[in-house]
Amino acid sequence: TFLKGIGSHQIAYVLGWRNAGGKPGGTFEAYVPYKDHGASENFKKFYSADRTLFQKDVSPLRLYKKW
Repeated sequence: TFLKGIGSHQIAYVLGWRNAGGKPGGTFEAYVPYKDHGASENFKKFYSADRTLFQKDVSPLRLYKKW
């Protein structure tokens, strides 16, 4: 869904929020697939796509350096 949403845009920003995990009352809160989640294989394909960058990719570029 993320990759399709990016479409042919040259620059897009998508934030997958943190996984909160177990919550009181036995519920579980997740925003991105975790290991063995039903969508984890699709997320791996998204991660491997040539058009995606993750923290490990952008940190060396110092995009967020202090001025």
